[in-house]
Amino acid sequence: MRPAADVVSRILWDSSLDPSDFAVGYLDRFLGVLERPFSEFSWDRDVCNCDFAEELALPQHRIKYFTYKGKRIWDRESRMDGVFGSTGGTLELPLCAEEGVGEVGTRCITSYAKEKKPMHYFFKQGSVSTDEVLTKLGSLEQRSKSSRYKPTHFITFRTDSPAFVASFHCLQKELTAILPHSAPYWVSPETLHVTLCLLILPGPKEVNLACEALRDFARKHHPRLFSLSCSSKPGHFWGRVLYLTPEPLLQIQSLNHHFQNLYKKNGWLHRDSLSPTFHLTLAKVKGKGGGSPFKGVEDIWRDKKMSAIDFGKLVVNKLYLCVNDSSRREDGFYETVCTISLE
Repeated sequence: MRPAADVVSRILWDSSLDPSDFAVGYLDRFLGVLERPFSEFSWDRDVCNCDFAEELALPQHRIKYFTYKGKRIWDRESRMDGVFGSTGGTLELPLCAEEGVGEVGTRCITSYAKEKKPMHYFFKQGSVSTDEVLTKLGSLEQRSKSSRYKPTHFITFRTDSPAFVASFHCLQKELTAILPHSAPYWVSPETLHVTLCLLILPGPKEVNLACEALRDFARKHHPRLFSLSCSSKPGHFWGRVLYLTPEPLLQIQSLNHHFQNLYKKNGWLHRDSLSPTFHLTLAKVKGKGGGSPFKGVEDIWRDKKMSAIDFGKLVVNKLYLCVNDSSRREDGFYETVCTISLE
């Protein structure tokens, strides 16, 4: 059966298909199977190189099915493949159309994928010249780059209580003793935080308006402070990002729901924040190097000394609107343009 990656490739690079006609069913680790429009995801990124402290990506192994105009065309559980017909079933319209890119297209696209993208791309059968295929790919790549808007700001809360930071240092010490090659990738304790939502604020005017919207929200809704904890057992994204999950999630989700509505209507909400996965990054490998130093951390966690680490309760009493770049405040935290207090 053709994997989900091939279906994604087909939808992205087949010019006769409109991505807005497709939806994706995927497994959320906390909410179960959800469905969202295909176009809301950042398929043009290599997820292994995503900065998960700033971007929230969908791992393709969590994809359960694809739909076209509401009709299911690929399903992992039932092994249904109406996109390529790899399991013997019938192709679903418009995927069975004859016009499109032919053998030369498939060959060029496969070569192009090896150089530029993390997966192969497949087109429909037909006839077209190599130059036409490469021209189409160049156009699509340029369109992809122009639509790849990196978030400029983010709303967050800090996890900087003395007890929490002490537990962070304890965990760091224990894990680096067992995984010494992970030592360079731990974040600075001054930057520990949980991102609520990512924003795209293109200029000073939008930044000022976003700050005022945040202050106005605080004045009208009087959000209350809350406490949370983190399981002492960390998780990881592909062995490259080590994180903790804050609990209870319901309070975080409820608070963030207001921000999603507030900033989405202004067009400032980054698409990766439409269905966020809340997490606290402890360590991360940036760029393409570094391997996957945190793979197998689950087995290490059976050590009683590490499993006894207690991060305790953290009181969240402030929210910050921060700049998404390398600039830092004097105390080491991200550059902040607005702060509101929770009552």
